[in-house]
Amino acid sequence: MIRKRSLVVMMSFLMLYNFIVSEEVSGKEELTDKEIVEKIKDSLDIPNADNIRGNITLPTSSDEGASITWESDNPEVINVNEIVNKNYYNTPPGIVTRQKKDTSVMLIATIQYGEVTDKKEVQVTVKAKPKNKKYKAYLMTHFTGEHDIGEQIYFASSEDGLNWEDLNDGAPALTSEVGEKGVRDPYIIRSPEGDKFYLIATDLRIANGKGWGEAQTNGSKSLIIWESTDLVNWSEERMVEVAPSNAGNAWAPETVYDEETGEYVVFWASTTEDENGTFSPPDIYYAKTRDFYTFTEPEIYIDRPGDQHIIDTTIIKDEDTFYRYSADGQITIEKSKQVLGEWSKVGNLEPLGLTNDDVEGPLIFKFNDREEWNLMVDQYATGQGYLPLLTNDLSRGEFTQIGSDEYSLGSSRKRHGSVLPITKEEYRAIKDKWTNEVERPDEKEQNAPILEYTFEETTTEKVIQDQSGNDYHGALRGNATYQEDEVKESQVLYLDGTDDTFAAFPTGFFEGRDTVTISMDIKAETVSGNFFTFTIGKDNQRYMFLRTRENELRNAITVDSWSNEQEVKASTASIENTWMTVDLVITPTSMKMYKDGILLAENNDISISMSDLGTDLLAYIGKSFYSGDQYFKGAFDNVQVYNRALSEEEIQDKSLLSTGIASFELPGQFGLTKIDSVNQSIQVSFKDKDVNLTNITPSISLHTDAEISPSANEPQDFTEAVTYTVTDKDGNTSEWTVEVEVYPTATLPGLYADPQIFVYDDTFYLYPTTDGFEGWSGTQFKAFSSKDLINWEDHGVIIDLATDDVEWATGNAWAPGFAEKDGTFYHYFSANQQIGVAKSSSPTEGFEDALGEPLVARDEYSGQAIDPYVFTDDDGQSYFYWGNGSLWGAKLNDDMVSFAEEPREMTPSNFREGVVVFKRNGTYYLMWSENDTREEDYQVAYATGDSPMGPWTKHDVILSKDLSQGIKATGHHSILNIPDTDDYYIVYHRFAIPNGNGFNREVMIDKMEFNDDGTIKEIQPTLEGITEPVYLDTNDSNLIR
Repeated sequence: MIRKRSLVVMMSFLMLYNFIVSEEVSGKEELTDKEIVEKIKDSLDIPNADNIRGNITLPTSSDEGASITWESDNPEVINVNEIVNKNYYNTPPGIVTRQKKDTSVMLIATIQYGEVTDKKEVQVTVKAKPKNKKYKAYLMTHFTGEHDIGEQIYFASSEDGLNWEDLNDGAPALTSEVGEKGVRDPYIIRSPEGDKFYLIATDLRIANGKGWGEAQTNGSKSLIIWESTDLVNWSEERMVEVAPSNAGNAWAPETVYDEETGEYVVFWASTTEDENGTFSPPDIYYAKTRDFYTFTEPEIYIDRPGDQHIIDTTIIKDEDTFYRYSADGQITIEKSKQVLGEWSKVGNLEPLGLTNDDVEGPLIFKFNDREEWNLMVDQYATGQGYLPLLTNDLSRGEFTQIGSDEYSLGSSRKRHGSVLPITKEEYRAIKDKWTNEVERPDEKEQNAPILEYTFEETTTEKVIQDQSGNDYHGALRGNATYQEDEVKESQVLYLDGTDDTFAAFPTGFFEGRDTVTISMDIKAETVSGNFFTFTIGKDNQRYMFLRTRENELRNAITVDSWSNEQEVKASTASIENTWMTVDLVITPTSMKMYKDGILLAENNDISISMSDLGTDLLAYIGKSFYSGDQYFKGAFDNVQVYNRALSEEEIQDKSLLSTGIASFELPGQFGLTKIDSVNQSIQVSFKDKDVNLTNITPSISLHTDAEISPSANEPQDFTEAVTYTVTDKDGNTSEWTVEVEVYPTATLPGLYADPQIFVYDDTFYLYPTTDGFEGWSGTQFKAFSSKDLINWEDHGVIIDLATDDVEWATGNAWAPGFAEKDGTFYHYFSANQQIGVAKSSSPTEGFEDALGEPLVARDEYSGQAIDPYVFTDDDGQSYFYWGNGSLWGAKLNDDMVSFAEEPREMTPSNFREGVVVFKRNGTYYLMWSENDTREEDYQVAYATGDSPMGPWTKHDVILSKDLSQGIKATGHHSILNIPDTDDYYIVYHRFAIPNGNGFNREVMIDKMEFNDDGTIKEIQPTLEGITEPVYLDTNDSNLIR
């Protein structure tokens, strides 16, 4: 609700909307003139009347037509007259001039309506003028993402404007409990007087489940506002509606002070609906305010030509010129002498290669100690966070990109925010308020554990005695107890899995321990579902945890919740109800995980340290930081913590059975060796068509004092199982059986995923994602061809995002789609979570970017725009589909690179990604993949309809994992129909066998068949895929040529 500045009333139930008359006053009941004047008088007030620090709003009329005039008993302090400005907007009444000391001013309002006149006195206190401030540091406000608490206000501080430290241990500093109860895009401004701060933000919480489409057309029209006088103590948040009545949202608000009128100009992006119900691309609107309670009616501020959208505008002043930076498909730079004057273009960031939608959310500030500015842009397309760009001359619009080693953004992701220069005193105040310094233990490395729980003592008052002598005693919670274990022949810790049953380490024990080895014996009864076996951290945003599932061990660390965990993970034989020793070796840059002295997995690309988790760290055995997770059921023994990284040899000597084998490798093997210390078996894998196993010399690692027979230097014939005997120093022996398994190669040899199959002339073509990169960070698209679906020719790279093949993208080369029209081939692709299209006259070479910009930009319709698919109907009309989390579709124009209609959402239940559409016997089939591609439950579902755009009727899942064969994560497919036949094949990926995962996948082809009613039969995935060649009939007139 917005009213013109002509009215100032404050009803008791409208404290968040000062100066807005209630429906009662504005005429819903018949009132006399006297009653109207009396109610306006009662409602008339001024916010913060006892603490005035800037200009105020003094209305001159009401909605009923009452006139309001003002008098001031001290006009030198508060001027109640309008000031006429030449060739610009007038300055409204209410200019405040602060004095050397606090000054009391009496304002008198005369209210006249009809023949009735009355007066009201308003006493205000104008605070003393503050001293000039010298800025020595910086405060950043930002949000972090769409997770549980990511859409709130976060603070970070810096002394140099380049290297940032998260405040409040990376937790939100301010939270919103009004509106959508989430905020994004925070902007903070200091008043021109210097001692008042306003923080405004978008009222939006995507984490509530609202999709991006609804958020743009049926979102909040309000801003969320806080205010403060010291950056430490903040008001309660309040909502103020600012957007036009036909707007669907009010996003990314910012403000700039207009000295000519003594007002703040607040601007934001809104999409608006026309009389036909069609929403336009977002434009920038503005309104004026002095107090962030009352706002003028919204007016258009920036309207780019045609359908060009514009969001995320920021403004900075240098001397007598304002500079404006706007995300409008790129970052456009403009300048003007007046905030609401004419603007002229200065340039953009194209010279830096930042074109199209590479970046958004610009923020800019001047360094405190020099004539240099920092323009920070959010690399949202790649998810890499803010990128600093520096210049010493705003008028030229030329910036320099600095290296990643020249700045640091701290631990947490920083999304669309703002930076405020602050004084040394303010810096100290926010640090005192929101900083707990991580204290690193002042101790030397010890050979022995610095904490050791053996659980052999008699428990008293539920205390776990530390046997290291350092008094780091733990605590038993709930039903946690000690009990005798038959295998161990000693006492162990037992957790029964009931709520609130766990064991706790002393709070703060792990604080600052960036290098540590953690060892424990575990017998797990809980081996499925969501749980933590052991954890260290603050909450469900910052933690490290070990999870011991039946066939998988995983240790991960994060400062940004589950979606950004860094991990080590390995598959194992079943661990249920079996004792095992797990050792975790943690450093600031690496993580290793051992089971029974055997290295299972390591990650040498860790960027999160224990210190990054914060202060007063909690640590639990058997309890998760997620309230919905179950408690762990099982037993523990011999918990040890070392304040150093134990070597592989030390781990072996400590945890490996005296007659155990720590490692066993054969030259040319595929993946890691599986060593089962319980069953004393070893499995080595090969993956090739022609493997000679008759004469191979292994490499074997044992306990220091053990011997093995046959000798490790002796070649063996591994076509059959080979038995090795390990003897320890005491003469104890164990027999180990080594078996070599040769797995069939995938249909398409190598690591590839998201296959798109295509038929042209007498040839099959395949366009996959190039896999095998952590975080799906590959840059290359390749093309393959085959005459028989069995033997494939590699045509090499057809698009490389690491080169200038696609100027607007640099990586995340995923999930291509493919189409042909009139002899031109179209390769649709995902890059940096946006969709592009390249075209060529050949299906295997010569592809060039067709648009020079994304066909579908990130966040244009939903979050990341990925997984394109093209279906062409019998009438020649082509349709384009894409989506992740939400499914979108639209008709394509004949040029195949633009939409013939506005895309619309048609998301089926459980849709994740990988859309496919085809037609059979007049029925349209919509297919997709469910769950996460990193999960073994990744699977294919489908629906049917009478139109290529739905509506759709969902059916069953038709392709899923088969653990009996070791087949996992079957999904993201395409469909092949042999022309003029009813022969169908499904081309999909799975975890590469035997040791694949969500980043190591392989492409398979299996037969797909239908029931008599047209429904798809459940597909049984095979290890080998199709084995018989399939050829195309070159005489078929329906083949595309």
